[in-house]
Amino acid sequence: MGKQRSVIETIAVVGGGLAGFHVSVTLAQFAYANRFKAFKAGLVDFSKVSRKDVCKGFGVNRVGEYKVEAIFNFIKEQYGDVAAYCFRTYVADARSVPGLIRESDVVFNGLNSGYRAAAVSEEARNSLEIRMITGMSGPVPVHTVEVLPPGFVTGETSYDTAAWADASRWQGLFGSADNSVAGVAQPFGTLAPSIGFNAWMNSRQRPPKRPYMVKVRGEEIRQYLAPEQSAPRLRQAVALDFSYDRKLGDLLRFLSRELGIARGEYRIDFVTPLVTRFCRVCGENSLYLGFEKYPAEDKCPDCGAPVVCKDTVRVAMPSDLKPFANRSLRQLNAPAGLRFTVWLRDDDQREFCLPFRSSGASLGAVEPEPPPASGTSGKTEAAETSRSMFQEITDCFKGGLRYDELNTW
Repeated sequence: MGKQRSVIETIAVVGGGLAGFHVSVTLAQFAYANRFKAFKAGLVDFSKVSRKDVCKGFGVNRVGEYKVEAIFNFIKEQYGDVAAYCFRTYVADARSVPGLIRESDVVFNGLNSGYRAAAVSEEARNSLEIRMITGMSGPVPVHTVEVLPPGFVTGETSYDTAAWADASRWQGLFGSADNSVAGVAQPFGTLAPSIGFNAWMNSRQRPPKRPYMVKVRGEEIRQYLAPEQSAPRLRQAVALDFSYDRKLGDLLRFLSRELGIARGEYRIDFVTPLVTRFCRVCGENSLYLGFEKYPAEDKCPDCGAPVVCKDTVRVAMPSDLKPFANRSLRQLNAPAGLRFTVWLRDDDQREFCLPFRSSGASLGAVEPEPPPASGTSGKTEAAETSRSMFQEITDCFKGGLRYDELNTW
């Protein structure tokens, strides 16, 4: 059920806050303990470390760094290049890299925002998703871990009535630097990531067949299971080998040929809407035509004045997309791995997705020589095996990606 796992598992850690930080560090410890026989992990977050994040484990010297870069640098300093090479950083909102989430075997969802977490969960429908929530219920820390096997998403999963209502009552305090429980500080905040990591380790031996939830509230520890009759619904999206250098109009013509219908006989529903924005001061000269950027831009990059959203298009006939048709997907800032649905007559629908591409821009990772086998100086068979595995990891998953490079697919 779900996608076939590769020899080296691919993992997406979404959210660089408290949960994302600690589950990433735990993964690094696992990578160090199992040299070269680990995983590939992508760290996704667009925000920077602030004073309120210091108590989450970043430290005062990380203030001002992008969270994913701070996590990567922390891992590299503490556990060396071997562990760091298992990670790649993406300074981006998760909605800008849906392909990374969709193609991962395991997704650690560390977002507290219900809407954003649900969007990530939908992209992770065919993967094992582990959602980690930390918060406060009055003065009591609350930790919730939801494990969703392939075919299940957080918005469609229910447990018994009492458990579902109880699990939904939690409060995440935004806090300030003086608030020691902002997002639940250490040592309490490490609990949900630890349970989440343990759930992943268990899934490697015994994959879960139905969703379950573990909740810790004060001295209470509870586990809830979804009903046995819960049935998974896997996504059947067709992956298109389509270049981001091609125009949107080319994509529409390609779909018409693939479906064998005229362009006026279907509607296309983009998960990420197309928007038209301009600056009140700079006028139409500052016009932006493209897919919505996350986080959305509300100020002009040239003068700082407010930006006006003139139009938004999400579900449209191909003829409605003429203002965008002559621009390439790269110029339109298409999300990496854009997913969309084509609606035909009689409410028949087909789902498609574009490939996930990266620019390969490095975030400072240095390629060291693989360490020799312990106690030897020559190229023993064990050393050659380690070197081969090391090269496989580094060749497949080098460098990182910044938010402002998302148009270079």
